[in-house]
Amino acid sequence: MKRTMYKNIFYKNNNIKNIDKNEYLNEEFNRICFTIDVVVGNIFYKVLKRLMMTFLKSRYQISKKNPDIFLKFIREKVDVMLNKVKIYIQPDISIDKYKPSELTKRMVLLIGGYKSNMNEYSSSNEEELFEYVISSIINNGIEFINDNDPINDYLKKEFIPYFVGYYRICITKLTNLTYSYENYILNQYYNLNIFDLLLNKKINKEGKND
Repeated sequence: MKRTMYKNIFYKNNNIKNIDKNEYLNEEFNRICFTIDVVVGNIFYKVLKRLMMTFLKSRYQISKKNPDIFLKFIREKVDVMLNKVKIYIQPDISIDKYKPSELTKRMVLLIGGYKSNMNEYSSSNEEELFEYVISSIINNGIEFINDNDPINDYLKKEFIPYFVGYYRICITKLTNLTYSYENYILNQYYNLNIFDLLLNKKINKEGKND
């Protein structure tokens, strides 16, 4: 086992609990964010996009002569409607760069118990972090959605609450898994140190007897 891993964990756990001022804590935070973005955030956006496409298909008459053109029209319209939402939900990822999505970053800060300068301006309520998604869809600028539209009620009562819970469960499990793994590493390190001390003591004792 490498001592470096132990030192990193020890440093992270015994220094300031702020991701902006603790390098190793920030690395841990970004690993959790990356996993949530790639898995949960990706599913969230794809399912939301499919839901909005279904909603628009119910509003516009399907062209039997040109179904491909109709689907293209629906996709392009949904892309515009979800433009702000996509930026909020999806991370900025390239070959050598990763920046967590705004939603994931705020959710991991809140649920994972991490500290950041960003906390001062962030909501302490999970549901409030998703209100931006609903308001951006309702006030999309190209497709009018009123309070009586079924999509409005479904988003607020079914869709968003489901994904709030999905994010919460996944973030909680990831943070618990991280802590359990780190405790295992620390315990192994301590056990090996004890074993090393006992072994050296036995060797020294046998050496004196010879």
